[in-house]
Amino acid sequence: MSGSVLRSPMAAVCRIAFYRTVALSRVPLRQSFCLQNDLLQLRTSQYHGTVAQQTVPRVTVRWFSSQQTETKSDGSSAKIIMSNGCVKRLQKITEGNEFLRIQVEGGGCSGFQYKLYLDTVMNEDDRLFEQDGARLVVDGDSLEYLKGSVVDYTEELIRSSFQVVNNPQADRGCSCGSSFSIKL
Repeated sequence: MSGSVLRSPMAAVCRIAFYRTVALSRVPLRQSFCLQNDLLQLRTSQYHGTVAQQTVPRVTVRWFSSQQTETKSDGSSAKIIMSNGCVKRLQKITEGNEFLRIQVEGGGCSGFQYKLYLDTVMNEDDRLFEQDGARLVVDGDSLEYLKGSVVDYTEELIRSSFQVVNNPQADRGCSCGSSFSIKL
């Protein structure tokens, strides 16, 4: 094999894909692209001394990303809807400046879980949703996981609780409704 020897995890992945492709296709000369330090390097290999130029599809692997992009939510897409049952129950149980706070935390059986409780303290990054005197507050980070959701109050024989239902950001959730996984 000509070219410099790469010793990064990405180079190992490229080498494995390269050898697997050569072994499966039995093509005399292959070219593959390996990504190392944001540079593309061309690598070639000769099989039984015959020269034929073909290319192997580039292997793309994303290991970890340290770059974060901040997206600002506009008012229309960052809504949380309260059902009539939720509004009626909040009107009944809240006093003064109390409101229902919803947070999304890591945990639960699906990866993320909802945390709903009554609170009186507003933070800088909180977003307030009001409907007929009922108030609901979500912090900025949690709002990204809750955009477009509906909050309902359900009364069942075994429990009565506020629940997040119809969350368009959720891929699936557990049967109890308190945890979910996000769509990627």
